[in-house]
Amino acid sequence: MERAATEHRWSALHEDKPWHNGDFTAWAEKRSDATPYHFKDGVTLYVSDRDDNPDDDFLTPVA
Repeated sequence: MERAATEHRWSALHEDKPWHNGDFTAWAEKRSDATPYHFKDGVTLYVSDRDDNPDDDFLTPVA
């Protein structure tokens, strides 16, 4: 259930701008040549009791 909750939260963070440029730095509402990748492309979410990247901004909404 924790993984499902994580996937739902990840999806909610990107529902307004689901397309990105490949390195997750530029986001867009619509797919284009500059932002051809969906937020789920190339992403594997998992749940752990240890934070491997404590300084990342994984759960920070995109601007």
